[in-house]
Amino acid sequence: MIRIVVGLFVFSVILCAWIVIDPSGGDKQPDAVAGAAPAVDRLGAGVEVTREQPAQVETFQPALRSVTRVMAPSSTLRTGEETLDQTTAGILAGLGLDTGVPAPAPTDEMGQMTSGILSSIRAVTGGTPAPAEPSALSELVIGALRAGETDATIDTLVNEAASAGTVAVPNILVTADGRVDTSVLLASIVTQARVASGQPAPAVPDVPVDGAGVEVRVVQTSTDAQQFRFYTVNSGDSLGAIAIKFYGDAAFYGRIFDANRSTLSSPDRIRVGQRLVIPEL
Repeated sequence: MIRIVVGLFVFSVILCAWIVIDPSGGDKQPDAVAGAAPAVDRLGAGVEVTREQPAQVETFQPALRSVTRVMAPSSTLRTGEETLDQTTAGILAGLGLDTGVPAPAPTDEMGQMTSGILSSIRAVTGGTPAPAEPSALSELVIGALRAGETDATIDTLVNEAASAGTVAVPNILVTADGRVDTSVLLASIVTQARVASGQPAPAVPDVPVDGAGVEVRVVQTSTDAQQFRFYTVNSGDSLGAIAIKFYGDAAFYGRIFDANRSTLSSPDRIRVGQRLVIPEL
């Protein structure tokens, strides 16, 4: 029995000594350290890649801004506080006609609207134009009318001057494309000259419900049915032109603007594809 106990004790001592002095035990730590080095290097490389990401994002930003500018162009035209009525009155005054209260704009075809304006004014005044102090825009148009320029030439002159910032235009003349809608300005001049010569003012147009961009919805309430009109802005539209389309007079643009203030910050900020509420007069 004693021999067995002594034998087990000796075996235990030898086993413990073998575990402690195992020759391979001291080599494991360096291997672990050596193995850790690549892990640290890989982690460092990962950190470096992460740090390089902002540079890639930065190079993408100019392209993103370019796309944004293409999709949502902003008008660079210089607008002023002078209204369309004031501009029209200034032009006619410079041509020798005192119009008084601005008249509604016409609804007929406007092709070559400027022809006969000066002769109509002379028929009313019976003399040469009186001196006036018009704005830069009015002065430009007055000079073009006196020279007998065509509507297309006047459009080019006004848009070039507005783009250069040498003239300010009423904001309701700025189109969704960022141009000056000279057709609305010339329509106002023609109408006021006609009314001043004794011709009747044009009536409010009857816009077909199935017209281009026009949408009509009827909402049935408990008491009656209410009709709502909408218009989708097309290329070349200005708020003044839309007012003429539905009301016959650009001066009523305020009704459209007020009804769409939640989506329209300024009359010169209409966009192609924008859906506008068109209230009844």
